[in-house]
Amino acid sequence: MMMTSTKLIAGGAASLLSLAMAAGGVLPGIGALATAKASGQVLQQSGVSLLSVHPSVISRAQSVAAAQARLHAAEQARLDAAAQARLDAAEQARLHAAAQARLHAAEQARLHAAAQARLHTATHTATHTATHTATHAMTHTMTHR
Repeated sequence: MMMTSTKLIAGGAASLLSLAMAAGGVLPGIGALATAKASGQVLQQSGVSLLSVHPSVISRAQSVAAAQARLHAAEQARLDAAAQARLDAAEQARLHAAAQARLHAAEQARLHAAAQARLHTATHTATHTATHTATHAMTHTMTHR
């Protein structure tokens, strides 16, 4: 995030420097704002001195503004995509956890049912064996008296 802010600030500073250089006549092919015979010159009237504005300066400023708008839109789209990816990952993790919980619950129920069946069988066998042993012992005692 901090790196993006630095890039935007550096881009804005470069654009402003470029505009200042164009206005001062430093860039080749672009005259200074105060050039006497510049195209688009505004003439002095009523004792008020107005600056003439070279059309290429306006064009350059508009180009820079448009480029900055495109860069800003691209950066915003990148940030939006990253945020959406984080949301998608979080949703996937939530869905996975829910599916795992359902599978775990089903496995626990299956294991519990199997354990209950083993316990029932063991209890039934023990009860049957105890009853049979007691019956046999009584029969044996009565027979051998």
